[in-house]
Amino acid sequence: MRISTLITALVVSVLSAGAANASEICKAKTFQKYGETRAFFQDVIAGCDTNKNCYAATHVADNGQGYAYRQQIRVRRNFGEPTNRLFFVGVDPMPASKGQFSISVDDQAWTLSAETALTPQSGNEFELYDLKVADRMVAMIRGGKEVSWLYPTETGGTHVARFGVRGMYAALKWTTCMQAR
Repeated sequence: MRISTLITALVVSVLSAGAANASEICKAKTFQKYGETRAFFQDVIAGCDTNKNCYAATHVADNGQGYAYRQQIRVRRNFGEPTNRLFFVGVDPMPASKGQFSISVDDQAWTLSAETALTPQSGNEFELYDLKVADRMVAMIRGGKEVSWLYPTETGGTHVARFGVRGMYAALKWTTCMQAR
């Protein structure tokens, strides 16, 4: 009898600990990871740090090479900033630092030069530094279903990454709520 009571207590304890780690904030089920509050919205993950700097991101999954993802697009708005920042990250294949980039949201396309429109943040991460263009793109992404990013690769070819963004509207709405709290 004592063993079954001990097992029951252990199961209740484990279930309670899991429930305590998840909660609902701004009408979304959230969880904590790396000091952020995060939530999933279909094909998009959103997160906010303790300073209310928030992002919404989607990615192309790795195909077994051992990377966290192959490509990623991330919309970021730091607390108190009036505009969104838009980032593109390529891992496999690696993007070239120069050349033409093309971004399409459903049937709307933009061609950007890596030299004039995108600022390399690292070897494979680019930020769209014209914040007015970034805000227009984010508005399109918010209402879109798919984003395509065509970029030149380090090896001389081109690569097209396709991202689902069906959850971007809800994710960005959630980040706005999180920053208003």
